[in-house]
Amino acid sequence: MKVKQYRKILLLVLMICAAILFGCVERALGRQLSTQQIASEWSAEDSYAQISCFFSKDAAVTRTM
Repeated sequence: MKVKQYRKILLLVLMICAAILFGCVERALGRQLSTQQIASEWSAEDSYAQISCFFSKDAAVTRTM
């Protein structure tokens, strides 16, 4: 019976380690996305930020400058 308990504990520890590793990798890869870095290319002073906005097809949106 002790062997089964050790296996369960070992499996739980391995799952926790895998979750932590996956979180670290996901975070590192997310920082490397070009869309995350594009704002720094727009401005040398880093005073700009990128945002995304979506409108429905029926929205009466016009572009003004």
